[in-house]
Amino acid sequence: MVRGIVRIHASTPALRYPALLFLAGFLAHNADHLRRGLAVLTPEVLWIGSLSGVITLAAIGLTLLNYRFSPLLAVAVGFGMALGVSIVHLLPRWSAFSDSLVQANADAFTWLAVLAEISGALVFALAGLRLAYPTKATR
Repeated sequence: MVRGIVRIHASTPALRYPALLFLAGFLAHNADHLRRGLAVLTPEVLWIGSLSGVITLAAIGLTLLNYRFSPLLAVAVGFGMALGVSIVHLLPRWSAFSDSLVQANADAFTWLAVLAEISGALVFALAGLRLAYPTKATR
């Protein structure tokens, strides 16, 4: 299962640059939360966002430190964050875990920040997928 990771060193720019792109989107999104004020968030969104933020920063940090299994972390964390942020922000309000941008009439910066994080997370995940499970063409 992890044969591809042994062959491709985790410090390749093919994973570092997506990690930095994800970090930029993550920071923009969280800066926007600070700009809008944390009072607009439910306690559930605040806590799940804080937990996912710690996991995200750990995955990005381990990637930048050349952790051997960072491609697998990129896949798990990248796809997880893209899905989680999408569910919390892009769907209409569905529970206490919602911070719907659609219903909040969010401004352009908020939309840009959220979409930047989702895009960065997807790029990070796809880069990790490519390194963790290389095809014959990428070996």
